[in-house]
Amino acid sequence: MTVISTVRSQPPMVADELRRQSDIFIELDDIRDQIERESNHRQDNGQDNDFLPPEYEDPQVEIA
Repeated sequence: MTVISTVRSQPPMVADELRRQSDIFIELDDIRDQIERESNHRQDNGQDNDFLPPEYEDPQVEIA
C-alpha cells in the first residue's frame, strides 16, 4: 500500500501507525515541485470560491 501525505506539518497529517504499515510512504513536500500548480494558473484574490457551487459560498462575503 502506498500512502502519500505529510509528517512535516503540525500536527502531522498522517498517523504514524499508518505510515509505518504502508509499503511505500511518499512525503508531499518531496514531490511538491511535481504536483504544485504554477502561480499564474489561479487568481490570487484571497478567495478560492471560483470553482464552488453557489451554496458553498460564504454568505457573509459581499460581492461588489
